[in-house]
Amino acid sequence: MKVLPDALQDFFTPRTTRSQRVFSPWEGPVITTSNPGFDLDAVVRCRVEEEDALDAYDPFGQSPLSSPPSTPCISRVPSPNADPLTEPPPSTPATLHPTDASTSQTHSKSRNNRKRKRRETKAEHNSSLHQDVPPRLRSKHTHATEPLVTAFDIDDAPHASSGYIGLVEESWKREHTLDELTGPKFNFRHYGWQGRVATPIVDQQGRVIAVLAGHPDDPDWDSVHNEAAEALETLRPKCKLAQEQRKHRRGRFGALSYGISYGGGQTHPQNLHHNDANTSVPLTLVNCIAFMRLAAFGSSAFATWAPRTFAYYATHLHALLLHDASLIRNWLSSIFAAATFNFGPRTCCFRHTDSGNLPFGWCVITALGNFNPQRGGHLVLWDLKLVIDFPPSSSILIPSAILSHSNTKIGKGERRYSFTQYSAGGLFRWVDYGFRSSEEYRASLQGEELIRAEEECAARWSMGLDMFSTLDELRTST
Repeated sequence: MKVLPDALQDFFTPRTTRSQRVFSPWEGPVITTSNPGFDLDAVVRCRVEEEDALDAYDPFGQSPLSSPPSTPCISRVPSPNADPLTEPPPSTPATLHPTDASTSQTHSKSRNNRKRKRRETKAEHNSSLHQDVPPRLRSKHTHATEPLVTAFDIDDAPHASSGYIGLVEESWKREHTLDELTGPKFNFRHYGWQGRVATPIVDQQGRVIAVLAGHPDDPDWDSVHNEAAEALETLRPKCKLAQEQRKHRRGRFGALSYGISYGGGQTHPQNLHHNDANTSVPLTLVNCIAFMRLAAFGSSAFATWAPRTFAYYATHLHALLLHDASLIRNWLSSIFAAATFNFGPRTCCFRHTDSGNLPFGWCVITALGNFNPQRGGHLVLWDLKLVIDFPPSSSILIPSAILSHSNTKIGKGERRYSFTQYSAGGLFRWVDYGFRSSEEYRASLQGEELIRAEEECAARWSMGLDMFSTLDELRTST
């Protein structure tokens, strides 16, 4: 039996009145838990791990750089044990009327302290994009399982000469089945992933080039997935999509993107806009509790498995937002500039690359819906010759600008949606070029400056390769 520390012994000792009557606030029957398997130590350890996970990112803090939209979410009220998604607003202090000089000085000092605290908080939030994953959390995931080893060398991945985007690959515009891909024609390896335990994918040099991130160890996560899937299904009929938004190089399904973008003819970075009929749809989704949590998890997984690349994203996004106050992030909890909601109802991508993204950057893909992941909806990584089970509610991170990827067919009557987060490579170029377009930047250069600019482009890919961590690095850094 455990013994109380000496400092607490007197606290629990019954007291005696002057009439020698013994009393104690602790009198009464002892209530014993009826669950013989209850382990208080295990519960405490679990809660500590959960707090560490929350410390890895702050999805609920307020940022001076942007503010979230105000459209309410269509999803239901979260369960009592779900994570809170907003802090309660600070209470307004009652007006105080000083009665003497000392009271006035006290109040003046308090006001100064509050101002100082606000300045400190603002400075802290200005650097909040730099996310430090607690060592205990990183160790938990990087030691959870053995890596999926491939013969691929990411040094050989195709990319544009600038190092800011990938190369455009023509879409195959056809779907494949699991049996077809694992058969003699393609001879791909099938990896039966359960969608829970994080599994890194490494290249022949041992660098982590992708990760099957899974989902948080949260018993309520199924409800998060269900809310997200239901939101997409409910809003799908409300989308007024043009032909090119329903049949495109990635597949035959409706999709809407939202967030900060630069490319495709844009003269400067800006928030993506839609026609009046579609504006409310993505705005509703970014305010949905389920998508807030999905976005936060994806960003946290990115920081865990690619800390140097994450820091590169953070530095550039921070500079971009400080330079242009009109740009608004989708979620304060996510490092990614934009997101795409794929409404399905049968979201199965053709083979493609997302060439507009940073070539050494990562994107997060989250599978949603109701389908059998052992028979369909797999993630196909063509360059790695892998077919991976991709269960609903789980997330996978890949460098989508350089790895060709697709999905296998799902069964009749099944539903599959997906949600992706990413950052356009043009955003990084815009920041590096002094918030100018490539044309404006090059027009300002002469002689040796042009030579140095070409050398920087050639060196950028090597710099990006150095940002990939080896599994040994990640494990020893904890």
